[in-house]
Amino acid sequence: MGFLLDALDQKRFEVQRDVVKNERRQSYENRPYGMAPMIMQPVIFPPPHPYSWMTIGSPEDLDAASVEDVKAFFQHFYSPSNSSIAIAGDIDPDEVRQLVERYFAGIPPGPPINRTSRMDSELNGQVSLTMRDKVQLPKLYLAWPTCPLFDSEEPTLDLLSAVLGDGKSSRLYRSLVYEKQIAQDVVVYHHAQELSGDFQIQVTASPGHTLEEIEDVVQEELERMRCEEPNEREINRAKNRIETYHISQLEHIGGFGGRADQLNYYNTLAGDPEIINTDLNRYLEVTSEEIQSAASSTLGKNYVKLSVFPEESLRPSNASINRSVMPNGSSPRPFRPPIPQMVQLSNGMNVLFVNKPGLPKVAFGVLVRAGAVTDPSDKPGLAHMTASMLQEGTLTRSSHDIAEELEFLGTEIRSDVAREYILLSSECLTSKWPKVLQVMADVVRNPNFPTHELERVRKESLAGLDQIADNPMIIASRASRSLVYGPKTRYGHPATGNKQSVKAMTRSEMKRHYSGHYGPENATFIVAGE
Repeated sequence: MGFLLDALDQKRFEVQRDVVKNERRQSYENRPYGMAPMIMQPVIFPPPHPYSWMTIGSPEDLDAASVEDVKAFFQHFYSPSNSSIAIAGDIDPDEVRQLVERYFAGIPPGPPINRTSRMDSELNGQVSLTMRDKVQLPKLYLAWPTCPLFDSEEPTLDLLSAVLGDGKSSRLYRSLVYEKQIAQDVVVYHHAQELSGDFQIQVTASPGHTLEEIEDVVQEELERMRCEEPNEREINRAKNRIETYHISQLEHIGGFGGRADQLNYYNTLAGDPEIINTDLNRYLEVTSEEIQSAASSTLGKNYVKLSVFPEESLRPSNASINRSVMPNGSSPRPFRPPIPQMVQLSNGMNVLFVNKPGLPKVAFGVLVRAGAVTDPSDKPGLAHMTASMLQEGTLTRSSHDIAEELEFLGTEIRSDVAREYILLSSECLTSKWPKVLQVMADVVRNPNFPTHELERVRKESLAGLDQIADNPMIIASRASRSLVYGPKTRYGHPATGNKQSVKAMTRSEMKRHYSGHYGPENATFIVAGE
């Protein structure tokens, strides 16, 4: 927000334009049934509706865009006064506020923005479309324009979609897939957006069945829904699924649908982040009568139908091969893997190397017998913390120097701490191998364990231990090891330690652990490449 305009030049712009074009190819043009939304969108929302084009744009529009267009758009919309930031997790609100003010308060506000309010679709009547695609089975799409987000009908239509198509016991799935077995799958959803929404039913035909058969059954079920209220069990099932989905999203702090994302969603589109705590009530209060009424008023004759058919098959040329006879396979080719070679240096370090011609790359690592089994009984996690500190500074390089130099060389050093060993490994281009090896050697031979970096790594480790409470699999793994081997044995204690031991670890203890276990006689250097 504060620095993009200074960094944006023609070259970067061209790169990102190609990225968007490729994303369009991957997500739409080269995906089975991928062009269906491209065809339907401008028909469900006829121009000049803002939803009449896909957000990814067209190749022509992308080609016509310029750096100046992007900068003008950015200056108009990407400002603090048009933004919402949500920060969730184990935080200090006062500290977070200071950080946000530090990084964002100095950025000038943007110009006033004229908001577009609710804009319903001008679709009037039924529109039928057909297309051919490189697919094996026909697919039917039915779409009705609906209401925007937080409209009174939004939860009703969401529940209607669940009754019709959410799960194997839903009406359309049970009828089309399970009972009549004329469809491969059924998807029903209601997609409410800021200005408007749409309700879609998508059904893929089973081999040997037509879209006409499928549409007849769909229309029969819709007519039944218009005439009869769904029963109490259907409604409760739909509400339970929506409630479970809503609560499950809140398990995650980040990511799409996580707490931070949800807080931003409600703050931006509803004007109140507190609605995250009450929005579910809208769904729990919907009645069967309201669902029937929504089916009657919304899923009528004002809709778009798209039929997708496989491309016409091509005819093969005449061939003289007798395909009723299985061809004889050739003799299997023996696989001869490269044979590793091993030498021992005068200081006792073993060197294991494999010559692997081909790509100009080298993979290598230093394996040290200094895993979690070397932890003192009163300091579980010491080996893990010591290994974590190796890349945080040497006698001649700071943590930043190490990271910057490796990234410049196009690689990184990975650290793997197991029970019996730690492994520092990397891979790089052959031409960069000598310089990367120099950094690796410095990291392994001359770690300095800087105090300020130790405190940072300690905080990260403690935060990671806090996060274990969110992961039942890790909890079970740690508990089962403790029960099987004993909590204070070499194999029973947690390899990453506990909060008490991590807080108590000192720089001198790590240096002693390093001195006692990281000698060349206790290490093996492994390298493979050309």
